[in-house]
Amino acid sequence: MLKTITNIVANPKLLIIKTMIGATLIHYMEDLLQLALQYIMPTILAIIADLVWGLQAAKHREERRTPTKAIRRTVNKFIGYSCWILFSASIGITYNYPKLPAIMMSIVFILEGSSCINNIL
Repeated sequence: MLKTITNIVANPKLLIIKTMIGATLIHYMEDLLQLALQYIMPTILAIIADLVWGLQAAKHREERRTPTKAIRRTVNKFIGYSCWILFSASIGITYNYPKLPAIMMSIVFILEGSSCINNIL
């Protein structure tokens, strides 16, 4: 590790290149997270609504409800939807199409909305 640091400091061109690459990646990740978080937060509400109505539907059908199954399914939905929104935000930033995460969030709302309506009925 010390040898690597010594090589970087001893070679100013390498130091400049690594600093520029690091700064670019940090800036990209900051933009990505700022864009994605504003679309991930509303999806959390949709996932929670589906969880609540799913639990009520299971209670109405007198099914056995286990907290671990409900938590596992909810966490899996959150991770899956967050990955799709992050992916669409990344593509949107790369190709200058900022509406792509909004489209993905709309798809999530359609999926969760149909699940909620199915649980209500």
